[in-house]
Amino acid sequence: MGGMAIVTSSFSEEELKTLGSGDDEDIPAAKRAAMASAVALRAVAGGSPVKPPKSASEVDFDIADPPTLPITEPSDVPTLESTTLMTENDVLCGRGRGTNSQMGNRRFRALVRDFQPTYLMAKRREKPKMARFVVLIVRHRGGRFLRRDDMDGRLYEVGDEKAEAKTSQALREDRRKYADGNNRGKYE
Repeated sequence: MGGMAIVTSSFSEEELKTLGSGDDEDIPAAKRAAMASAVALRAVAGGSPVKPPKSASEVDFDIADPPTLPITEPSDVPTLESTTLMTENDVLCGRGRGTNSQMGNRRFRALVRDFQPTYLMAKRREKPKMARFVVLIVRHRGGRFLRRDDMDGRLYEVGDEKAEAKTSQALREDRRKYADGNNRGKYE
């Protein structure tokens, strides 16, 4: 696809320029927070000198309003018989070394690192949308969010709801854990 995300805000360019300049002391804290979120979202959309996440351009919808459909539901039917059949974009949910070594998990962590600064600056109500955006990029790349069954070892789709929860958790994680790609976070 490769479109550019579009974000508009109710703040003028002049208002946004005052943010963080020392001239913003008279601006109420709530408005400053809203302005910071607007700056973060504009960065994602390419409307700011702040570098937007590279992967935002992979899809052609607004980061502030990602589509709610289609929704991938969790599956009771095995998606794959083993991890050896996973693609380079599949994300294995769970803990431990098995998840860290998967190419899809490494690519997912890179995507999270790309979006994390913007996510951390966004308003609370915008954060679930950003997690949705990341999940949709993984799905756009052909990836799935899978869990391994403890009994039979087969892999099952966890669905968008759990994928978005795991993505939100990953986006909240301490950024230092991602520095060397050696994170042992729960989302993996």
